[in-house]
Parts: sequence; C-alpha cells; structure tokens
Amino acid sequence: MRIPIAVLALGLLSLSDAASYGCQNSESNDEIRDLFLNFHNNARRRVAKGEEPNKQGKLNPAKNMQKLSWNCEMEKKAQDQIKTCSGGLGAFGSWGANTMTMGGSGLSSNPRPFIERVLKMWWGKVQQVGLGPDNKYPGGALYTFGNVSKCETVT
Repeated sequence: MRIPIAVLALGLLSLSDAASYGCQNSESNDEIRDLFLNFHNNARRRVAKGEEPNKQGKLNPAKNMQKLSWNCEMEKKAQDQIKTCSGGLGAFGSWGANTMTMGGSGLSSNPRPFIERVLKMWWGKVQQVGLGPDNKYPGGALYTFGNVSKCETVT
C-alpha cells in the first residue's frame, strides 16, 4: 500500500505558536505540527548563529533569520495535495514548497520517522552540495534547502 506524505515546508508554516494550533485537519495532529515547526526553527536558529554545517565548515550566519509559525490554511492546502497525490505545486502560488512522496508499511500509523528523514534530507542538501561564502545558490541542487532556509520566510 502506498501512502503519500507531501511534506510542504514553508507551505505549512505561518501564524500560531500556541501549544494547540487550532487546525481543523483531522489527518494531522499537534505532535506532527510541532515536529515540522520545531525542526525548521531549530535548524534556522543554527543558520542564524553560523552553526549549521556546510559542505566545508559552517554556513555564514544569517543577519535577519525569522522564526516560523504555523498556518492552518496552508496545512489544509498541503493536505488537499496529499489527497489528490498530484505531485504539483500549483495550489501554493508564490509560496515556496518542497514535496516528497513516500510509501510503505507503517507510514500511516507512525509517520514521524519518515517526516524526520525528509526534513533531514532537505536541510542536509547544503552539506552535500555546499554554499559558497557569497551565499549564492549554485542552481537547482539547493532548491529544497533554499525553500526552508530563506531568512525572510515567516510562512
């Protein structure tokens, strides 16, 4: 059985930082929301402090890295994408989004390890490809990392 997980970084993150997010999506829960949000904010904090690993050494510190917060409307759009399994990002307009489709037994009962693996993969791209001291992205190889690490992103 194949169950897709569309992990849409930044497309899920925006306004709400309470313990209960208040989202009406029964396909997810606050523990999963915390996983996404905390993973990204912890990694963004490491970037801001110049502690995030690069291919060689560490990334330059960010000067204005914003903290992310959750957006239930974006979560709904992501869940709609999961239900249709379209693989397209058209519903997200100008929002940056990353996707990953995964399948296998155990995914629906405990998606946490799969989500963690995907998040680490997106953030780990910079360690594989590397970002130069000028902080310019060398083409599409860092697309997923760029979406989750852009300093002005708050949603």
